[in-house]
Amino acid sequence: MKHATLLTYVLCAVRILGFLALTVLCLTLQLAPKSLRAVEAASTKNEVLLVRGLIVEDAAGVERIRLGAPLPDPMGTDGVRHKRQGPISGLIISDAKGTERGGYATDDQHDAAFFTLDSRKGQEVLFLANPDGGTNLDLFDKLGNEAQLTVFPSGPKLVLKREKKVIAQLPTTTTPDIER
Repeated sequence: MKHATLLTYVLCAVRILGFLALTVLCLTLQLAPKSLRAVEAASTKNEVLLVRGLIVEDAAGVERIRLGAPLPDPMGTDGVRHKRQGPISGLIISDAKGTERGGYATDDQHDAAFFTLDSRKGQEVLFLANPDGGTNLDLFDKLGNEAQLTVFPSGPKLVLKREKKVIAQLPTTTTPDIER
């Protein structure tokens, strides 16, 4: 695969991720004023609303957006909450069936900030900022196909995998501080 073609694919993925992050932000900003107006109507004082969480349901009563500190374990397609890798706080989006489909959160144990997008089968996109610097953009599926772009003080790295086997890597040497 030519390096220019590879770079084109990565840049396209980064643009799509940016668009999706902007969409989540716009949805949040669209819903926030409605929630705040309801709170203002219930209170005559100009006070701060202090909560551990906020759930937005659709007309059918299905949880679609959840703000929380911490957030619960993810809801699977089977309607059962499955164990999360560790506690997180932030925003989770869910589809019309209530299945978690992504989020924007912080890792409560390791202090990383991240944005994820999930298919109905599992996580597919991870965009992560490490607490001490360095970023990861990881696009993957359950078959072991993956495009990973990382940037650390030692420099950037791009790795492409097909069925868990590396098919392209730039630079071709590995560096010890590249993490997932």
